[in-house]
Amino acid sequence: MVIDEKGEHDLAPKSDYDWEQIVSGAATLAEATNALMIPQRARDPDWNSYVKKLADAAEKAHRAAEAHDLKSISKVSDQLDGICAACHRHYGLE
Repeated sequence: MVIDEKGEHDLAPKSDYDWEQIVSGAATLAEATNALMIPQRARDPDWNSYVKKLADAAEKAHRAAEAHDLKSISKVSDQLDGICAACHRHYGLE
């Protein structure tokens, strides 16, 4: 559920297509972490610890999406937000 100036919006998936979009997005994020772990991309010694946390959460999101487990997706989504925000703060990417 998202609340903005136009009111409440239920963003929960309602169709197989919606679920496939979530599965695909989670899989893409999980795959992207492999590219982030290429040694030449590491900005400093902390880099891979951030990427590993992101990879673990992305994999959880992918498994939850495949299981159509909205509660778990919501929980891991919050984790992903925190991981991304922490990394972006660390590297001044806000």
